[in-house]
Amino acid sequence: MTKKLVVVILAVVFGVGMVMLAFMDYSPSNKPSKSVATQPAGAQPVANDEFTFDESSLPSVIVSVNGVEIGKEVFAKIIRGLKKQLSMRGQKLTKQAYETAKGEILKNIINAELLMQEAKAKHYTVSDEVVNARLDKMKTQYGSEEKFLADLKRQGFTIEGLKKQMRKGLTINKMLDAELYVKVNVPEEKAKEYYDKNRKKFDQPESVKARHILLRLAPDADADTVKKVKAKMDEIVQKLESGGDFAELAKKYSEGPSSLKGGELGFFSKGSMVKEFEDVAFAMNPGDKPTVVRTRFGLHLIETLDKKEAGVSSYQDVKAKIFKELSYENKTKLLQEHIADSRGKAEIKVFM
Repeated sequence: MTKKLVVVILAVVFGVGMVMLAFMDYSPSNKPSKSVATQPAGAQPVANDEFTFDESSLPSVIVSVNGVEIGKEVFAKIIRGLKKQLSMRGQKLTKQAYETAKGEILKNIINAELLMQEAKAKHYTVSDEVVNARLDKMKTQYGSEEKFLADLKRQGFTIEGLKKQMRKGLTINKMLDAELYVKVNVPEEKAKEYYDKNRKKFDQPESVKARHILLRLAPDADADTVKKVKAKMDEIVQKLESGGDFAELAKKYSEGPSSLKGGELGFFSKGSMVKEFEDVAFAMNPGDKPTVVRTRFGLHLIETLDKKEAGVSSYQDVKAKIFKELSYENKTKLLQEHIADSRGKAEIKVFM
């Protein structure tokens, strides 16, 4: 199973869709984020046929963790969310991918339940104020509550359902921060040693900084659908040429994850995007008129904001990034050891 597929699975263990990425089950806090520049490209499409998921074939209880039974609806919801996430990346959930993902999903459901049971036993809680504050932040990132609620509905969530899953993720991370991650310390000499041993890793290829507005359009869309999407993009272009703000238009109209940041994709090098997208972005210069291009994901209105020549980053330039990466590695190791110990003491039964 690819690393990207694992990330998608983690994203849906506590919920479905992009809206939950900030609360990926028990992932270590302060995980170094991946550049959103890879989002339009997604992964390469899978050639095999899509797997037909039959929820009725599942046992009513999929696992039992220390006597706590978890019903099939949890697994089914994750699979539905996984299929949606893969679809957004131009992929299909094949039979082979499903069989591989199934074990990963069950493992993460069990691990999450073990950690939540531990947090409850140690009396960790998260207040309504904390949950509501995080929810308000998410709404703000969407640009409007209307867009947030529409995305929530499309992903099969209610506000209360979302808050429940958010509370679980925040409670687990609160416990891990206090009990486990407090032990993590990265000495300066370790960071410098890592830099010296991995100089090539910090070579910087030519890169561009761009933003885009995406209107989704399937590669096999019929002529009428193509015409409607193109007409909508023409309207957006007209609004922009009439003085509209690109970032605000992206927040309002873009159907890609980067809409939350006004279409910003950050810096990316060649090979990060689908070819049609990066060909345009690299050909343009900062200040050039935004250009529309079609990829397998739909129509993109692209604007190149900045360019960087190839070079090598100094230690000072990447010091903070190295500390974050080494800290995350240490947290991950501690977490894996902690979970292994918890699983060894737990009574776990799997029924599928």
